[in-house]
Amino acid sequence: MNKIKQFRKKIDIIDSDILKLLNKRTELAYKIGIEKKSSNIFRPERQAYILRNLFHLRNNKITPDIIFSYWRAIFLAQTKLQGNIKIITSKSISKLQYNDILNFFTHEVKIQGYNNINQALKILLKNKNSLLILPYPKNKAEKDWWTDFDFSAAKIIASLPFIMKKSTKPRLIILSKYAPVLDDSSVMLYKSNKLIKNESLKIEAKAKDAYLYKSKNIINANNLSFIGAYPENYEIK
Repeated sequence: MNKIKQFRKKIDIIDSDILKLLNKRTELAYKIGIEKKSSNIFRPERQAYILRNLFHLRNNKITPDIIFSYWRAIFLAQTKLQGNIKIITSKSISKLQYNDILNFFTHEVKIQGYNNINQALKILLKNKNSLLILPYPKNKAEKDWWTDFDFSAAKIIASLPFIMKKSTKPRLIILSKYAPVLDDSSVMLYKSNKLIKNESLKIEAKAKDAYLYKSKNIINANNLSFIGAYPENYEIK
């Protein structure tokens, strides 16, 4: 029992140190929010960069999904210092997709569902800190919304879930009125009404005579429109 008490005392000290460090991190996050002078408070590429660094730390004994569950709460709490995020989505999303949203943003976010995507887009553009979350584009009819969507008004900036099994596709994409911030991990998405042969382009979906391509490269070509980008998902076995 004496050893257990000693271990618990050490845990109490560590808990206190963790809270002190979180307070320091919160102060820095607040200062960054003041310095960047931007209304764009959701930065998925920054979150992805932080998570990958944590996943790859040497001598780490905590699995990626547990690390993610800790840090998502930190991300949300410190983002709220700059403003509350409002989630807009389609009422037709599945229960699994709805849970993907909660698993990423936690149960504290406000989620509002709409039957009409154009109506949802208007709400997105009207509100300061809103994100529109829709099914990841696929060939199926219920996921072909991207063929008629106005990507000049909003761009894809992230996908969900962030942690996925290998050889699977995301289930959701996140759209914002702010352009995505591109880095080395970005997966670019393009739309075209023509079949384009390019080794850097991979067809992701086809519907209504429209093609959706993805690439790791920035491509400037005729008949090819950039519709957004998302941080590359972290794959597990």
